[in-house]
Order: sequence, then C-alpha cells, then structure tokens
Amino acid sequence: MKYIEKISMVLLFSLCSFTMLAQTTMKGKITDGKEPVIGANVTIKGTTEGTVTDIDGKFELTTNHPTPLTLVVTMVGMSTSEIEVTGSKDDISVTLSEETSLLNDVVVAASRVEEKILESPVTIEKMDNKMIKTAAAADYYDDLAKLKGVQTINGSMTFTAVNTRGFGGISNTRFVQLMDGMDNAAPLLNFPTGNIVGIGELDINNVELVPGAASALYGPNAFNGILLMNSKNPFEQPGFSMQVKGGFAQAKNGYGVKPMGSASLRIAHAFKSKKTGQDYLAVKANFSLFQGTDWYANDYTSSRSGGGAIGTPGFDGLNSYGDETNIFEANPAALAGLFATMNGRGFLAVKPGVLQQVTAQAGGIIRAQVTAGVKAQIKATLMSGGMDEATAEATASAAILAPPYSTTIDNITNQKIDSIANVNATAYVTSKVDSIKPLISSSQLRRTGLTEDQLLDNHKAQSIKGDFGVYLRPFKDKSYEFSYNYRVGYGNSVYQGSERYALRRFTQQFHKVEIKSKDFFIRSYMSQTKDGDSYNMTALGAYTNELARPTGDWIANPTTGYYANLLPQLLPAILSPFSSVSNILNNPQIYYTMSDSARAAADRPWTSLSPEEKQAKIEAIRTGLFQRGGAGFIDNSRLFHTEAMLDLTRWTGKWIDIQIGGDHRLYSLSSQGTVFNEDPDGTGKFKRIKINEYGAFLQLQRKFYKDMFKIQASVRIDKNQNFKMVVSPRAAFVATLGKDRNHNIRVSYQTGFRNPDSQAQYIYFPTTQILLGGTKSNAERYGIYNGGAYSQESYKAFIASGATDSSLLKISNFDYVKPENLQVVELGYKAVLFKKLMIDVNGYFNIYKDFITQIFVYNKDTTYHQGKVIAPGTLWYPYVNIPGKTFSYGAGIGVGYALPKNVTVRASYNYMDYKVKGGKPAIGTVNDLGFNSSKHQVFVGISSDKVWKGLGFSVDYRWQSSIAWASSFADGTVKSRGMLDASLSYFVEKAYTTFKVGATNIAGPDYRTNVGGPFIGRTFFAAITFDQGKMWKQHHAEVTGAKEF
Repeated sequence: MKYIEKISMVLLFSLCSFTMLAQTTMKGKITDGKEPVIGANVTIKGTTEGTVTDIDGKFELTTNHPTPLTLVVTMVGMSTSEIEVTGSKDDISVTLSEETSLLNDVVVAASRVEEKILESPVTIEKMDNKMIKTAAAADYYDDLAKLKGVQTINGSMTFTAVNTRGFGGISNTRFVQLMDGMDNAAPLLNFPTGNIVGIGELDINNVELVPGAASALYGPNAFNGILLMNSKNPFEQPGFSMQVKGGFAQAKNGYGVKPMGSASLRIAHAFKSKKTGQDYLAVKANFSLFQGTDWYANDYTSSRSGGGAIGTPGFDGLNSYGDETNIFEANPAALAGLFATMNGRGFLAVKPGVLQQVTAQAGGIIRAQVTAGVKAQIKATLMSGGMDEATAEATASAAILAPPYSTTIDNITNQKIDSIANVNATAYVTSKVDSIKPLISSSQLRRTGLTEDQLLDNHKAQSIKGDFGVYLRPFKDKSYEFSYNYRVGYGNSVYQGSERYALRRFTQQFHKVEIKSKDFFIRSYMSQTKDGDSYNMTALGAYTNELARPTGDWIANPTTGYYANLLPQLLPAILSPFSSVSNILNNPQIYYTMSDSARAAADRPWTSLSPEEKQAKIEAIRTGLFQRGGAGFIDNSRLFHTEAMLDLTRWTGKWIDIQIGGDHRLYSLSSQGTVFNEDPDGTGKFKRIKINEYGAFLQLQRKFYKDMFKIQASVRIDKNQNFKMVVSPRAAFVATLGKDRNHNIRVSYQTGFRNPDSQAQYIYFPTTQILLGGTKSNAERYGIYNGGAYSQESYKAFIASGATDSSLLKISNFDYVKPENLQVVELGYKAVLFKKLMIDVNGYFNIYKDFITQIFVYNKDTTYHQGKVIAPGTLWYPYVNIPGKTFSYGAGIGVGYALPKNVTVRASYNYMDYKVKGGKPAIGTVNDLGFNSSKHQVFVGISSDKVWKGLGFSVDYRWQSSIAWASSFADGTVKSRGMLDASLSYFVEKAYTTFKVGATNIAGPDYRTNVGGPFIGRTFFAAITFDQGKMWKQHHAEVTGAKEF
C-alpha cells in the first residue's frame, strides 16, 4: 500500500511538472509603427484562446497548447499578421499596417457575433469612426441618410427619425434603435428618441444598420430594420476630448438667419494595477449641449386631409390647430338646424311678397269663387224654407253685399289667398334652400384655427445630454467586464404622430448594468420618460377656441353667432327674384365671402382680445391636462429589459457554432389618464398599465468546404401577454469565393413581427375623433369592434341624405388588433476588387400580413366612458389589422472606391415600392397604409480624413424622389429634393486639435421631409475638437501609477 502511495505521489508530481513545463507564456506589443494598437485581438490559430491588447498595445497570453503554435493578430482596418512561436517569449513585437476596411471591416449586428462585413448573411451598412469624423453634417445622425437604403425624417432640429424599406414616419415603430444595447424608444410616445438622448459625437465609436426583418435575433419591432449605436469603451479609448461648434441656420419661410451652437465634453480614464500592470478599472463621462432655433412648420395655406381649401368655410390648415372638426359632420343637428332656420326665415322673408303677388294675380278670381259659393249657400237655404227661386236669387244677391255675409266672403277669400301664398312661399324657399344645400354641406364648417406660431411657447431647439459609466475588469486575462452606465437626455423638440406635440423639457433617462465576456453577456436596463411641460397642439388650439367662445354659442348665438351673421347675407342672395342660386353655385366664392364675414363676427370675442389676453388664455390651456380641459399630458412611463446571450462556439465550434439567448421586457405605462385608458370607469384612481413580453432564440451556424460556404439558421419564440405566441425563423446561405475571399453571395429567408405598440394597445384619446387601442381588454367595453360600427363612407352618405335613409349604413367589421407579420426573401452580392473597389448589390421582396393601421368608423350604439354618454354616430379611430397581404420590394447597389491619400468615393442607388392585394371589404376603405418613402434615392460622395498632412474633406450629394405621404395627421405630396453638403477639416497634430467648417443643403432650396413637418433650410457651422486621447496613452503610466489593484 505504501508503494502505491509513493508511486501515486511520483506520478502526480511528474504530471504537475509536465503541465508546468508545457505552459507557454507569450508577451509582446502591437503597434502601427508609431502608436500602440489598442484592442487588437491576439489568438492562437485554430483555437478560441486569445486576448486583446491594453492601452499600451501590450498583451500577455498563457496557454497549455503545444508548441510550435501560430499567433494571429487582427485589428479592424489593419492587416492581419501571423507569428510562429516555439516557446515562451516576452518580447514579441508586431507592426500592423493600415489596410482598407473594405475587405476586413467587422460587424456584429447581422448575426449578434463578430464577422467580417463581407461575409454577413444579410445586407448591413456601417458608419465607422472615420466616416463620423469626416461627416459633412452638423450632427452625425443626419449622415445616416447617406447610407444605402436609409431615409430619414426631420421632425425637428433635435429629432431625426430613421427608416428603411418603407412604411415609416416620425413615430416609426417598425424600426429599432439600440444605444449600447439599450432600446431608446419612449414607452408612451413609441418613437426612438434618437439624437435627443443618443450617443454624442465625441463618444460614438461606430454605427451598424441592418435594413429589413431582424426579429429572429432581436425580437418584436425589429421589423423594418435595426440600428446599433456603439460608444467608445474607456479601456480601449481613454482620454480627454472637448468640442465647441457654432454656426447658423437659414431658411426662407420667415425663419431668416438664426444662430446655433453646441459644446461637448468627454473624459475617460483607465486605471492600471501596480501589481499586475493591467488596466482593471475605467470610468468615463460625457456631457453635451445643443441649442438653436427650431425650423418653422408654418404652412398655413395647405389643408389637412378632408378639409376644404383655404378661403372655404371648411378650411383645416396644415399647421393651424382648433380647426380640425367639421361641425356639420360632428353635429348633424347643427346642419339640420341651419337648413330649418333658412327655411323658416326665408318663408317669413318672402311671404309678404308672395301674398301680394297671389292677391294681385288671383285675388279677384278667388273672391268671385268665394262670393259665388256664399251666394249659392244663402239661396239654397232660402229655397229650403219655401221661398221661390227668383225671390231667393234676388235676396241672396242683396245679402252678400252687406255684413255679415260680406265679412264672411272677405275672411274666406283672405284665408284661401294666404293658404296659396303659404304653399307657394314654402315651395319657393324650399327649392332655393335645397339648391344651395350641397354647396353648404360640401364646403363644411370649421372653427378658425390658431397657427403653430401662436400656440408654441417658444421655438427653442435644445438638447442636453450626459452619461457616466464605470467599467471593471477584475481578472488578469480580461476575460470578464462588469459595467454600470447612466444616461440622461433633456430637451425641446417637436414630434408629429396623429397630432403634433411640442416636447418641452422632455426627459429620458437610462440605468444599465452589464456583465460580458467573449462568450456571453447579461444585460439589464431600465428607461424612464418624463413629459416635462409637453403638450398637444391640436388640443391646445381646440380648447383655446372653446375657452374664447364655446362652439355652440359661436354657431347659434341669435345676434353675434355665425348663423346670425350669415343668413342676412345668404337668404337675400338666394331668395331675391333678381338673383339666382345658380349664380352662387357657379361662383361659390360669393358664399365663401359671406361665410368669411359671418366668421369674423363670430370670432370677435377672440380677435378683440389684446395679445396679452390671448396668450393668457393659451397659457391657461397649455398648462392644463388633456381630457381635463387642457393640452398637457403626463408621461411617467418606464421600460425594464433584461437579456442574456451565450456563444457556445468555444465548446461546439469543431462541429457547429451555436448562440442562444433570451430576454424579458416589462412596459410600465403611466399617463394619469391623459393618454392611456388607466381609469375607464372614472373612479379617479389611475393604475399603471403593465405589459410583459418574453423571448428566446437559438442560432446555428456551420462553415464547410474550406470555410467557403456558410449556412446559418435561427429561430426565436416571443410571447406578449395580450397576444398569441409568435415564432420567427431565419435561414441564410453565404458563399465566400475567390482567392482572397473577396466575393460574397448571400441568400436569406427572414421573418419579422411587430407587436402593436403601447398606444395601439391601450390608448383612449378623444380629439377630433376618439383614438382607441385595439386590445380586447381596452376596447371591448365600447362595442365598436366585431360589427359594432359603421364605415365612415356609409355614415357620411347617411348624413348627406338628411339622416333619413338608413339603408345607406354599412357595417365595418373588424377584430381586435394583433401582431403584424413579415416574411422576406433577400438576395445579395458583395465583392472587393483590387482591394480598393467594393460593390454591394441587394434585392428583397417583403410580404406583410395583418398590417396594423387605423380606420375611421362611427359607433352604432350608445356607449360610455367614465360614466359619460358617448352617443351613436361618434367618430372613432381604432387600431385594426388589414385583411389580405401587403407587398413591398426593392433593390439597391452601393459602390465604394479607395483612392490614394485616404480618399474614398462612395455612391449608391436604391429603389423601393409597395402594393396591397386582397382584403375583405367589410373593414371599410383604407385610404393609404403610409409607405411614406421615396421610390428612388441616389447618393454620391467623396471624402478623406487625411488627404494632405492634416487636411480632410467631405463632399456629398443626395437626391430622392417625391413621396406620396399618408398619415393620420395629414396626407399630401413631399416634393423631390436634392441636397449638397460639404465640410473641410484640418488636424493640428501637436495640439491634438481638429478645426472643421461645413455646410448642409448648400444649394437649397428649403424642403420638408414629411407633410406637416418643418421647412428645412441650410446650416453653416464651424467646429474645434480637442482630443487628448493619444497624449493620454503616452503618459498613461505616470497618470495611473499611484493606483493599485
């Protein structure tokens, strides 16, 4: 037994000795010939073992892998280097040369793991730090529109919405934006807040954009695309940076020339352990401020959807508010009352003349007839008493000449004449009124709107944002990173959804904790929005009008109301024998002029106020709450999100690459009843609305035949508490061909889905119509779904009939809202030729099912909200799914060419369109789904960050065709536009400072990106950017030497 123990000890000692002897430790430094290369990947070829270089470009790697072995050193934008190592070595030196990123650029968004952009299974666009620095735009967000297939909408100077592949808008819920993995969509307003709270220019590292369905990996709403914005990691990119930018904006629509400016600051530092020599702790902080005068949305001559043209009684100004409701449609009794009043007053006006005319023309005949009748009655009476005929004739002839018989004859004659006059007068007036009815009805009637300029408290465009992060790498091999990040954004902007909202002192903040390594991450974050002093401009205009003068009094006041001032002009014109209704019908401007005069009289309680009194009334409504007589709304909504992903490739990579992940999201919605339906029973208690979502995905990937071919398949399962489970598969095949692996052919099948957003589920928002969320739990009580409503077209026809012909009414039959689904087939080819020319071609075909939209309907039966009656015939605007299928399709080509002197030329063309097929008519007419995208889009640009010494430049031109814009706010045409942007920069190396000047839309003219939005002019800017990052690296040891692990 003792021998066995001794032998075991010897074997154990020998094994340990062998293990120790077999370990190989490699140390070295990676540079670009001058500067250390930070964040370079150093791996052992054929394995997943590896590390990354630190802030000094140094690395250390210990392995049990047998020698000799090959180290592979890679860095985005630089050539790959391989070094053979035969044993432990501590002086490895590698110099990486710069290489065009056209071939070796790495992306993550397409597959959620790193891969070369050339080998991506789906179309992907990337904006790297070099492109951001040379951008010919005052804000890099505006340069996103220069990526292939991307279109942006500028709702404000501080708010840019991004979309790909159509069906977008300012509130684009079909496109996801992630900032360092955090969804920046506001839970209540449902739009990605983008550059209001987004990553600032000094801290942005790169932007990746995947157009098209990405739900198989990213879940709900990654439907038309996803945008990943990645900030700089303080371990890899420490230092002190600051930027000051100033300039001016200029436009022609009364805007003039307005100053604008911004200031930004970034501080990042990595602390090095004195014991280990490794960076173990890093912190960073960012702050930025932008302020300017927002672009003006002041189109006061165009009309919104359904409104009459300017100068007509039914004019609904595009950027005026309080004039949205057609009084005749909203209150049919008002129109019926007008016609009844016209008939009544008309009768009284013409009766004397008709009576006189009847008397003159037929009075003698009528009197003779009456006299003959009375005489015959007297004669018959006398003869019945025994008087002979001759005597009776003589006696009757004498009797009718004196009272009482003469009086009787007069009375009967007058009655007959009056009766005939009544009939004639009624017929005359009725025919005249009936002739003018169509003009009055079709011209509509609306209150006088208040302009956006009158209602806005200011035109300030402002964005203040900041963030702070702490990052910890506690282990020597840097295998794990722990981080906490806080981000907050605050500002003024304008947002356009179904209405236009002035966001004032709007705030959104984020908290995030994350653990990540090469193989996994666990991330949890929450976002919270605060409304500040934001308000709805439509409600502000409407309630201000009501405060100045209630609509009922505005219409029907017997002395100063609209009718009281219209009828004295209109009735004589249509009843006078010297004029004809046809004159007015042929020249309706006559009627419009009368209406304007009546409107001016009815508006006098408002127009007679002083400017100070008007603003006091506007302010009273602005500071009040919506659905309580005001225009303000409350937003204290939150979003909680936790997700994790594990890459099993380290263990399974010999056979297949596997990634698994899952997430949970909780929406906690709170508007205190100003937007969401938190208290439908009117108890006064507003309970938060909570929506839970769960999801999990699996992705498999296999390369074969010398890694020339790759097959990728993934599937994701999602469940929202209000809807059925959704399964989203994706499959892709990639062939990477050529000696230099520079030809990529890809084909993919992708699926996506979009849950109805929070408003589509739970809104109750009465404006000119009642916006209603379409979940059963929210909408069932109102009874308009599943056959409880009339279509808008049929109800209007019913009203036009005088509300008498009920056979015209048609049921609009629709079910409760559910998720919409998308299937995509995509083909693509990408190649890099001569290591300088990149070509990227793609085409896609989308099939949408259960497309979510809204329709106008009128409720059949009486219903109730918070105990108040909602009468039949009230206009609703519920969320519904369109039966049938909707198709969209498109193709694009992008070209990039790397010239000497770091000059890059880029060009692209993109085409897209859509069509709707099928669909049951029972839902009613859907006018347009809101494709809201240009069919044709062209871009060409040339840029360099260092064409000569420190000189850089960028010149871009982009053009896009007109847009047939359709939205619940307004329809119309957005004109085609072309924009020329340019910038010039110079980097002073010794001062670590870049000077830059630039201009956008240099050649003009002013343009709009959406109907109802602002007119955008030119901007001219100059910037000074100081970046101490390089100097910080050089002195890193001195700065951090006092810190210990």
